[in-house]
Amino acid sequence: MPDTQEFARNLTYLRKCRKIYTVIFFYSIVSSLILILYGFINLVSISPDMLIKKVTDDPDNLMSPNFFVLFLDALIIAPLALYFGLRISVSQHDLSAVLNIALLTGNMILFFVKRDWDFFHRVPISFAVFTIFCVAGIFFSALGLKSNYRYHWLEEQEGFPHFSEHLAEYEMYGKNWEEFNPFIAESERRKKFAQDHMDEVPELSADKLEELYGIGSAAEKHSNIKLSGHKDK
Repeated sequence: MPDTQEFARNLTYLRKCRKIYTVIFFYSIVSSLILILYGFINLVSISPDMLIKKVTDDPDNLMSPNFFVLFLDALIIAPLALYFGLRISVSQHDLSAVLNIALLTGNMILFFVKRDWDFFHRVPISFAVFTIFCVAGIFFSALGLKSNYRYHWLEEQEGFPHFSEHLAEYEMYGKNWEEFNPFIAESERRKKFAQDHMDEVPELSADKLEELYGIGSAAEKHSNIKLSGHKDK
């Protein structure tokens, strides 16, 4: 069985993994909701006239199609990133981390291609927001994948997930744990020792007590003295 130091080290590793999973869990929820909300606000904040009129005489310089595409992208990418993030943090699913990295990387590459096509020349802030979302998602997915490797290793170690020496002993010995517990074993040994010595105490008869301690003769003398006193009276 591993020693106390190994249990403490593994418990420290496990707590670090759980902290990372907690961060990934809340980041996935908050970031996905913010991205969808951001895309929706950009879309509905345009006046109705802007949806059918051109900003300039350039027919390619329309803002509404850009915001619509960004909102559509958010509706597709954000829920998938949220799903993969929850799978990473809750189920420690390695494939979800890999798929999330591939998804966000492909989306970011698409954004850079669109930037070369002057897609974001009217909405530079949106390009920054979506790029930050993708980069942060790739980072946390890679961090989750690394944590999963350590977590799966910890699952194979003795004492997981509590890494307590006493719990490990109990799980090892099961119902016979009391026989191997040093404290209980010592208590049972002392009780048995005391019981064995009590059984060895001999039973002494009245004659034996009289022979050893003179108890019987002393009692008879005392009774004789009382009787003689009564007769004298």
